[in-house]
Amino acid sequence: MDGTHNGTDSGGPRLGGLDLAEAGVLASCVEAILLTTDKPIGAGKIAQALTLEGEGTKARVEGAIESLNNQYEETGRCFRIRMIAGGYRVVTEPDFAPALLSMHGMRQSSKLSKPALEALSIVAYRQPITRSQIEAIRGVSCGEVLKSLLERRLIDITGRAEELGRPMLYGTSKHFLEVFGLGSVKDLPEVGDIPDLPRANARASEDAADAGAVAELGEVEPKGSLRDEAGEEPDREATAEAEGDAVIKLCATALLLVLVGVVLSGCESYAMRGHVIRGDVSYVEVVSADDARLLEPGLPGARVGAHLDPSKLNRKFLGSTISDGNGDFSLPVDEVGAGWLEYDISVVGYKDGYMGVEQFFRMPPKEKRLLVILAPGRDPEPPSFRDRESLFDEADRRRYHAHLPGFVFTVATIFIGVGAFNSQNNLLFLFFGFAISSMVASGVISGSMLMRLRAERIGVTRGRVGGEVVIRYRVRNAGRRGPAFAVVVEELGEPGWRGVIGRSAGFLPHVRAKGEEVIGVRFPALARGVGELSAVELSSRFPFGFMRKSVMFETRSKVIVHPAVHELRDDALRGVASRERGEHVSERERGLGGEFYALREYVPGDAPSRVAWRASARHRSLLVREETRIGARAYDIVLSLTGKPGERDADERAITLAASIASWALRSGAPVSLSVPGFGVAVPRDGSRGHLARVLDAL
Repeated sequence: MDGTHNGTDSGGPRLGGLDLAEAGVLASCVEAILLTTDKPIGAGKIAQALTLEGEGTKARVEGAIESLNNQYEETGRCFRIRMIAGGYRVVTEPDFAPALLSMHGMRQSSKLSKPALEALSIVAYRQPITRSQIEAIRGVSCGEVLKSLLERRLIDITGRAEELGRPMLYGTSKHFLEVFGLGSVKDLPEVGDIPDLPRANARASEDAADAGAVAELGEVEPKGSLRDEAGEEPDREATAEAEGDAVIKLCATALLLVLVGVVLSGCESYAMRGHVIRGDVSYVEVVSADDARLLEPGLPGARVGAHLDPSKLNRKFLGSTISDGNGDFSLPVDEVGAGWLEYDISVVGYKDGYMGVEQFFRMPPKEKRLLVILAPGRDPEPPSFRDRESLFDEADRRRYHAHLPGFVFTVATIFIGVGAFNSQNNLLFLFFGFAISSMVASGVISGSMLMRLRAERIGVTRGRVGGEVVIRYRVRNAGRRGPAFAVVVEELGEPGWRGVIGRSAGFLPHVRAKGEEVIGVRFPALARGVGELSAVELSSRFPFGFMRKSVMFETRSKVIVHPAVHELRDDALRGVASRERGEHVSERERGLGGEFYALREYVPGDAPSRVAWRASARHRSLLVREETRIGARAYDIVLSLTGKPGERDADERAITLAASIASWALRSGAPVSLSVPGFGVAVPRDGSRGHLARVLDAL
């Protein structure tokens, strides 16, 4: 240091016991600060730390730094104070880099791949720049490359471009300047224009290979001390990056499929699981899955049920189950929706010879268990259970259905999403967002609309083969505000009815809020028999038509299809109709005996075949011919059926003939009986008006 200063200058700046006006003290303080910091620090910040005030403080700090560098040069030190990233920092001279490499060569280094170097070069020379502009220059997707550079803090997001979609702008970071030993972006070496970048990169790679240069992160290596990269395999790195991009794209596609699957398939069902044991007092407790009492000997045969919203008068019955031989039970609950943990429920437990219990609490999470404890005793008022079969107005299942329009729309959405993620095109992202929102909106609108509907079957008519069966339904909207649109009513359940009647559906264009609609649906009668109707399904594709949501209501009924009845001639059975002695007797009473009795005026409903046309022409008014009634004969129909599969057609023809004979005989006023030996069918003789329905039901 030049000169000394005896004593202190009371008028100069002081820092503790140091007089900064004394020659060499300021330089030593600056050196101490820079040696203890790991980041570049500006001259102004150094002056502020040293409490320097007034004009020219920055110049004094810079002069002290210059003085220090001169001392390092004169004494041959291995480091200097350099301007890096807008601040000063102590760095090692490039000539001593081999010594550092020899010492720290075993330390793992993170190198930039060729695609990352290309993208970083484009950002450095063209900043601020958008991702689409970088991809236009490179000709490939740069999403993962930019993400890697952001994670390494080599680039930053500097803002958004004033164009459609407002894409993000990228620029180099302060850490970039630190890593590459640059004071500012202006210190970058001159290169050709960006369109000539491939040739410039080729020349730069050749120069770097000749000089043995490599860019390495994790440590600062000045120019001239970089490693040789000739032994690396750039193609392998590019291939690894491409494979990584492919994996990410595959994962994105899988996530899209999972999202669509969740929308189409609905939510996972929930089941309350627990254990029933004996105790001194009957109560229900929510416990963890590892509770020791769950391993105690259980109480088999106990019935456990649950109600939703037990405080309401119209509380919903969720179902019941019976504990198994170990006392364990699982009660499926599919009546809950979003926010199911906020529902209030009551759990009911009971077994003959034990005191019943009903307890109220919040719906337990899936990881919890119910511990039902029943005390021995005789319960004077056992808790009530309502079977699910009696709740015809409670939805048993809600789900989404995949069909062709929805499948096509889903596939198109997936392709748009993959294309948007790959190209980062704003318009594709717009379409993708619209498609996803449409799917979600469709599910929410139709789902919430159907949740408010209730359906019941209020009437089933009998039909005959070749005719129709009419089933009437009542659809009620329990919602206070929202109406229901485009509701389709169909039959579901056991497949037994499908061979008896064909498929059909009713359509309700609108069901107003707090209103109800009655609709009759005609089903074709296909074959003789009895069909079991067990469930009614309400579905809707409103509003867009590519997603179908349905709710099913359990309501059991039977549908009966009679055999076909053909018209027989009035004299077809006259040859076999006789009394006990076999004579043919006609009584002079009105009937269908075939002999003339009298003429009368035409009454609407009379068959045209009974009109006496000649007499009507003479009297100039319609007259009907009345016939005598055959004496009180009775017909006993004995039907012999084989029951063999190969002779089913013959049996069906015999059944049809028996039904036709019974219809003809009852219309003629004769009593009819029916018996089918070997099949347990016997209908006693009767001639009343409703007897034909009984005979046809038996057939």
